[in-house]
Amino acid sequence: MQLVEIELDPSETVIAEAGAMMFLEDGIDFKAKFGDGSEPKQGFFKKLIAGGGRLLTGESLFITHFTNKGQYKARVAFAAPFPGTCIS
Repeated sequence: MQLVEIELDPSETVIAEAGAMMFLEDGIDFKAKFGDGSEPKQGFFKKLIAGGGRLLTGESLFITHFTNKGQYKARVAFAAPFPGTCIS
């Protein structure tokens, strides 16, 4: 299975689809948040509307934010739920 591995600097965050994480190293903290995080000041109703659009396409209402809380670089890896090819 192919995966995408990302190296995070301290205090750096990456956002991923719920259920996509394959592994993470020590120091990485993750939180599931409602909405995609693109507009943090967005109200609950607008987040619900945007989430409804994601549900129609088979995605999750929640997005996971992975943050390196450590003092050194750390890695997190993601894979698709289905076999396929990762294209960069």
